[in-house]
Amino acid sequence: MNRLCSHLLAGLSCWLFLSGCISVDIQTRAGRDLSGSRTYRITLEPMLARVYRSGASAKMFDLPGQDMEKQKGVSAVSKQEIQGKDGSLELVWSYSSPRLENFSSQTDTVIFSKRAAKWWIYYSYYEHLLPRRDTSDIPSAGSTWLKNSLTLPGQIYSSNGDSLSGSRVVWLRSMDTSARGGLVMTVQSREINPLLLVLLPVFLGVIFYFLLKRRIKSVNRFSSDGA
Repeated sequence: MNRLCSHLLAGLSCWLFLSGCISVDIQTRAGRDLSGSRTYRITLEPMLARVYRSGASAKMFDLPGQDMEKQKGVSAVSKQEIQGKDGSLELVWSYSSPRLENFSSQTDTVIFSKRAAKWWIYYSYYEHLLPRRDTSDIPSAGSTWLKNSLTLPGQIYSSNGDSLSGSRVVWLRSMDTSARGGLVMTVQSREINPLLLVLLPVFLGVIFYFLLKRRIKSVNRFSSDGA
């Protein structure tokens, strides 16, 4: 009986997820030290917001980013509930981690790495959101959207995102497509090695010093010869 109830609640959660009652906005920022932060903005339409605020069983809600602080290495920065004038509810959950990969879960794989090559530091990001369970047996979804945005160090030069601006890339997909088929996100960026920016002024300073020293010797030698 408990297993049947669990399946029914999971199915109801997926139906609500697909039916236009929920929209999701995920914002991820990656650090040069491979750390990261992530904010989930979940908007519940008025009908579902009332159910959520009533304290209904948590099993009914299988929301992205829910209770993420329970994962090893992830800390909650802030958790807010913002009620709209129309009765909707916006859940804003912000987290941080010393390793961006700690945001991985059973349904979401995150891989973030970097490497140095000559004068450049290269960053590589991969994320795979798996399809949500039981979605194959659920009627067609509504028209809400799943939005993922990622900010990487440096300048992005390759991605499969829908829009790109400098170091930020965005994926914007229908909730139906994302929930049923999953979503793969890949990004590569690069920046000049910060160590080079530190050493270059020193190198130029040394060159200037020796050129100046050589110039002073030439002037002194010319003065001595003229005397």
